[in-house]
Amino acid sequence: MIIRKMELRDLPQVVRIEESLFSDPWTENAFRDTLDQKEADFVVAVSEQEEIIGFCGAYRALDEAEIVNVAIRKKDQNQGVGAGMVRTLIEEEKKKGVHFFILEVRESNLSAQHCYEKLGFKVIPDSKESRHDIIQEVEFHDPELMVAFCEGIQAAAPVDSFVRPEPWDM
Repeated sequence: MIIRKMELRDLPQVVRIEESLFSDPWTENAFRDTLDQKEADFVVAVSEQEEIIGFCGAYRALDEAEIVNVAIRKKDQNQGVGAGMVRTLIEEEKKKGVHFFILEVRESNLSAQHCYEKLGFKVIPDSKESRHDIIQEVEFHDPELMVAFCEGIQAAAPVDSFVRPEPWDM
């Protein structure tokens, strides 16, 4: 298996996987539009037979990235494909100045939660939704970085955000 940047030629297989896994799947046009965005990076995992096994992406904003659409063919799940793709994306995004990562996972998807925790993410239950927010554990050695991170989360989800930064001594 190799992990590489998603290309237009991958979209028919990507859409088939997307439609087989999600009740509200992205269309081929949605993926096509995303590939044109300079702040978005998507990767695919490809088998030795040149079949797409899975895919995922990341959207960057300054030094933060949200990892999205982690999807693996059902027959290839729980074999480390997702972890490999997420690791690859994190490394690529770090090269572009990203320091903070966030993603979402359904509350019922325990295998994905376990995978993300092994990658260093922390589960943050959201009692209002049927999903969890997962934030990669980061160490802040500067109070201003912590406040900027919290403000970034609040800006991304101002209505249901539960992050309330308060002053403290570090």
